[in-house]
Amino acid sequence: MRQMDIAEFISENYLQRIRVGILRLNHANKHFVLSLLDIWGAENRLERLDVYRPKTQLDSQHWKVVESRLWTFSSVVPVVFHEVDNPLKVRAA
Repeated sequence: MRQMDIAEFISENYLQRIRVGILRLNHANKHFVLSLLDIWGAENRLERLDVYRPKTQLDSQHWKVVESRLWTFSSVVPVVFHEVDNPLKVRAA
């Protein structure tokens, strides 16, 4: 079974109208994040993007790619990185 692209179940137009985004990443999810950044790179209304990631296991090449693209994207939209024990269990600030 192939992984669905986010735009296959949430329209690009809707994603581009989001004002505050929260990404809780327990894995690098490179294809998901890059797809989302491509959509937001074309057009977005984001005022802030919070990225929650684990304190450990950040040494893979996928994490390096994801982190690099997010840092580049932060020149357009304020991106706040949060290193936490379990990104999926954190309540957004």
